[in-house]
Amino acid sequence: NRTQLGNFGNNSSMMKLFELIRSSYQLIKIWNQYSMYTRSNFF
Repeated sequence: NRTQLGNFGNNSSMMKLFELIRSSYQLIKIWNQYSMYTRSNFF
């Protein structure tokens, strides 16, 4: 039972890490689009 609980804890932490990476990836995509838009306005 203890090993099953340990595996579940590892899985949940991995899911949290995956969510963090995915949300930061979304932020980077939005930031890239925004910076490209402002750059096209400047030049």
